[in-house]
Amino acid sequence: MTCMQSGRNSELDGDWAGTGKKTSFKSNLFITTPDGIRIPLDRVEDRMPTWDSIPAGCTITYEVETGCDEDRVNLKLTYFDLERYMTTYNSTMDSLSESELKKLESGDEKLLEEINEQTIEKIGIQNLFINIWSDVISTDGDGFATGDILLNENWPMTSYLFTAHYGYSAELESSNSSKSWGAAWSWAELALMGVAFFIPGLNVVVWGAFAVEMALLGAGMVASGFGMAGENKCGDYFPTAGFNQIYVFNIESPEEKQKRDALISNENQSILEQMNVIIQAKGVAKIAGLGGGIILLSSLLKRRRS
Repeated sequence: MTCMQSGRNSELDGDWAGTGKKTSFKSNLFITTPDGIRIPLDRVEDRMPTWDSIPAGCTITYEVETGCDEDRVNLKLTYFDLERYMTTYNSTMDSLSESELKKLESGDEKLLEEINEQTIEKIGIQNLFINIWSDVISTDGDGFATGDILLNENWPMTSYLFTAHYGYSAELESSNSSKSWGAAWSWAELALMGVAFFIPGLNVVVWGAFAVEMALLGAGMVASGFGMAGENKCGDYFPTAGFNQIYVFNIESPEEKQKRDALISNENQSILEQMNVIIQAKGVAKIAGLGGGIILLSSLLKRRRS
């Protein structure tokens, strides 16, 4: 089949589990509106096809193809708890002293990073990415499977990750033993992205950029939950963390956008706006052309994997 994603992603999947014959994995994801119109993806970033904004009530259609016929694939749909993150971020800012607020307004990036770290510590990283749907499916005699998932209109309007995972260890499963695969991600860069994100009137491009950063962090957590992979039932090798093919989409409406903006108080928004001016003067950020939104330069964000 033609595919949006194919093969191993070294950052998520790790190296091959062995030097023998390697298995393969392909996947697709399509999103259709309630009116039956297919929504084109906006871009592919860090190998993740991304839709910046889709309406509620859409249907997603997945296709997968495994290197071994009649094999199993794990599917998972996870969302980022944006409301909890922003509400906690706002309360963390409210707890700052006058001297700390002045530091923040003057462009103290170290303090901004500490605010983000405190926010994450209060919530717990594992509590920010919520599994809302999952399934284990089997491919057919040609190694192919497809299906539909209706995105419930009552589900949160936020950033979602659809993960198609193909990987297990036939040897470990037969011996009833297991090992975990660890993936570590840095949250520091989210602090600077937050400056842009928390300013009202944010355009969809910046929202999409923020969501991709969320997805990159969440992808590592999701991938680490499947355990370590070895050989499939056909005797071919997986990557050590299996194949983890991630798709990102953001469900949003104008009403939800207003609600999101209100989660950060006017006073705190003003402080972040002032800090953004300082950061921009330092050459860290730049003004985007659309709607005066602010996009942080990707060079900062790429430090997470350096």
